[in-house]
Amino acid sequence: MGKNEYLHKRALSLKLVSLLNYLNYPFFLLGILFLFWIGIEYFLKFFFSPFVLERVATFSRPVTTVLSPAVVGYWTNRLAIKMLFHPRRRNAVWQGLIPARRSDLVHQIAAAVSEYLISPEIIQKYLRESGLLPEFLNRLYPAVREMLSEKKLANEVKAFLTQQVTRILEDPATEERITAYFKERIKNWSGIGPGKKLLAWTENIWGPVVINTLKKELSVLPASLERFLPYVEVSLEKLPEYIGENREQVEEVFTGFIITGLRSLDLESIIRQQLEKMDEAEIEQLITKTVSAELIFIQTSGGIFGTLVGLAAIFPFLVFVFAGAGLVLLLIYRLTVK
Repeated sequence: MGKNEYLHKRALSLKLVSLLNYLNYPFFLLGILFLFWIGIEYFLKFFFSPFVLERVATFSRPVTTVLSPAVVGYWTNRLAIKMLFHPRRRNAVWQGLIPARRSDLVHQIAAAVSEYLISPEIIQKYLRESGLLPEFLNRLYPAVREMLSEKKLANEVKAFLTQQVTRILEDPATEERITAYFKERIKNWSGIGPGKKLLAWTENIWGPVVINTLKKELSVLPASLERFLPYVEVSLEKLPEYIGENREQVEEVFTGFIITGLRSLDLESIIRQQLEKMDEAEIEQLITKTVSAELIFIQTSGGIFGTLVGLAAIFPFLVFVFAGAGLVLLLIYRLTVK
């Protein structure tokens, strides 16, 4: 969706907020000017006669009647928003609600994000519905085919397999584990069957022979591995075709790998640790940057509603106008709500 189309489809409330927020600085300045006027009005009585003061009040009273609730509404809301974040440090009077609940908020945000936004189940659903895996396999198939067509890579894979198998088989720990396993099997097997007593009596004779034979076979097994490498090469050559013919199974395997990896991670703990690294100023910036327009509207709406209250105080009939307008808006909401 393009930017113009997005703006066109925005809710009416967002468009109104964008316009009304332009009143933020005017209300801010009006609050400062109003305080200056109150101070000036207080000192005028020391310099002018009551007659002059009454004439001044005749003109200033309607303005102050409207501005008083407007300024109070704007500045109380502004102060309340500031008190959410300030003061940041703990003290005996007041600490901002967000810094005071920092630890709880970090845990709640981390839990919510890991449960509702990036849980393994959500990632799995996204991978299936977005078509990301099919697109990945479409690119993987020719890439694997091209890679495996190179003789050098096939030789490297065979050399790697030979090296790893040889390392495992020549490891003394491997010999010890295999010897211990077959000793246990010989011990159990010698007590089974018709000739179990004879086998049990002669175990010390034939048991070492079997073990030594196994050790001898293990020692020559790496050298005989070359016989199986052609089968490995054939399997590598067939791998691209297998991926192409078994896309669903391969998708399930890849999805399983991703989900297993995500489940092995403690996502909540990772998110919590990252949030705990942020100080109070960074958390405030994160929150206010996300909902800055909404916070400004809370301030300006206080000034707007205060202005309406002040106008109604001067012109009482406006109470009925505002009430009627409210009922009309409620009716429109009821008729158009989705």
